[in-house]
This record gives sequence, C-alpha cells and structure tokens, in this order.
Amino acid sequence: MDISEEVEDEEKELEHSSLQEKLDRKLQELDKRLEQKEVNAA
Repeated sequence: MDISEEVEDEEKELEHSSLQEKLDRKLQELDKRLEQKEVNAA
C-alpha cells in the first residue's frame, strides 16, 4: 500500500465521521422537537 492510498483512506474516514456528526445532530434536533410536541399535546 502506497502513501497516497493511505491518505485517501484517511480522508474518507474523516468525511464519514463528519457525516456521522451531522446525522447525530439532526437526530438530536428531531428528538427535541418530538419531545416538545408531546409536551404540548399532553
């Protein structure tokens, strides 16, 4: 495995982790909205 391949792999991992973070934040936002709706409906 040459160095350029290793760098590409690391870049892909970084992209993936940043995507995961974005997804996590969106899920947390949705959870909060759902909780608020439940509180308002109760």
